[in-house]
Amino acid sequence: KYPLAITDTVLRKCKCRVCLGYDIACAFCATLRNSSLGQAVKEQGLRCLVGAFHGYAHNRACQLEFHPRNIEGCGYEDFEGCERVFSASNHLAPSTRHASHTIGWRRSTHFPRTPPHDFCASGDFLITKHTAAVKTIRKNHRIVAYGLQKYQLDGDALLELQGQEYRYLKSLKKRPQSELDQIEYLKALNEFWLAEHELQATPREFLRVDTANISSGKPPNIPSGKLPNAPSGKPRKAKKTLSTWEQIYAKVQRAEKKVEAVEARLSIEQRWAENDEAYQEALKKSREHAYRKALDNLERLMVQRLFELEKSTMRATGMPHALSQILS
Repeated sequence: KYPLAITDTVLRKCKCRVCLGYDIACAFCATLRNSSLGQAVKEQGLRCLVGAFHGYAHNRACQLEFHPRNIEGCGYEDFEGCERVFSASNHLAPSTRHASHTIGWRRSTHFPRTPPHDFCASGDFLITKHTAAVKTIRKNHRIVAYGLQKYQLDGDALLELQGQEYRYLKSLKKRPQSELDQIEYLKALNEFWLAEHELQATPREFLRVDTANISSGKPPNIPSGKLPNAPSGKPRKAKKTLSTWEQIYAKVQRAEKKVEAVEARLSIEQRWAENDEAYQEALKKSREHAYRKALDNLERLMVQRLFELEKSTMRATGMPHALSQILS
């Protein structure tokens, strides 16, 4: 609610286009659009940006859209004024660390007040920034012009390349549907082959079925209410074997129907074999997909454990026993 209140104040006080810097502006934009300020933000053209310092910790797609170095009109502004204020507040720590609550509060109340000389120095600040910008333009003008001429580009082409990079990175958030379909078909095939192997490995010494029917996957031809021939004294084992075979056979039928459904949806005329090039390519993509998911999960767990160590004030303490207990 505090960022929304600040944004509301900025919109009411500034009747022009404004760039608003925020550490998590990439996520805050969605909140703004869905809030009661969404229409006002759209009408005034307010732009949310991530500070230059924090922006480099975001992914490349986020930087292309929200980093001030990639947005025209931001100039040298880094939108990290709060970080400088927080840095200045660190000087209060030595004088308030062992102070009483009352004295610490009195000293801290003097901190937000801006000294008069800071207002006087704002003019020097603007002149310094302007001078540095002019020097940068003069220094890099020839280099940029040479690069544009060499690669036959202009400003619009550079913006188009940046847009292409952004769209490409956004497309990587979700795997292409064609790859997902191939992986789905691969999994269905593997399930079917595994069920067939399990069916062939089922003991059939008590089944009164010829070998040809078994190898072709046909159900056993057994009269209703009768058990297959079995050695005397083992009717229960024969019944259990028959029940197991029927369950596995039903599993094979379900797996085969699933494979046929995927083949019909993907218009696959000939079923893949293990030595087919398409099968090997899909297998490679499936393994890569599983590896990346495992890697992401490992990264998530490591960050989670680091936060736990930070909360327990045990990070960088060199306590292997306690560390092993937390990581286990």
